[in-house]
Amino acid sequence: MQKTLAELVPKTEAEEEATFVRKARARGFLCRKLNGPSYRGWPDELVVSPQGVVTFIEFKRPGKYKSPSDGLSANQAEIIAKLRANSCEVLVTDSANDALRFIGAL
Repeated sequence: MQKTLAELVPKTEAEEEATFVRKARARGFLCRKLNGPSYRGWPDELVVSPQGVVTFIEFKRPGKYKSPSDGLSANQAEIIAKLRANSCEVLVTDSANDALRFIGAL
C-alpha cells in the first residue's frame, strides 16, 4: 500500500505537540502550554493525569532530535535539570506517541 503525501512529509514540532495535547485531553489529562516571557526555558507542556500525577513534556523538531540534550538551550537544560532534581518527571521528545506512552496514555 502506498503512503500518502501527508505520511511522507515529517510533521512539525507544533503538529506533534498538538496531536499529543488532543489525544491526552481525550483520555482525561489536563494539558497546559507553558509559553510567554515568564516561562522561558520551561518545557512546552505541563500535564496532569486523572490521578494527579504531574509531568512536563518538551517537544523538539521531528527528525532532528537524537538525544535528550539535542536542541536544548542552556536555559532549557538548566530548568529541566532543576525539575528532575526536584523529582519531577520530564520528557524531551520529538514524538507525540512517545509522549503519550511516557504519561501512560497509550
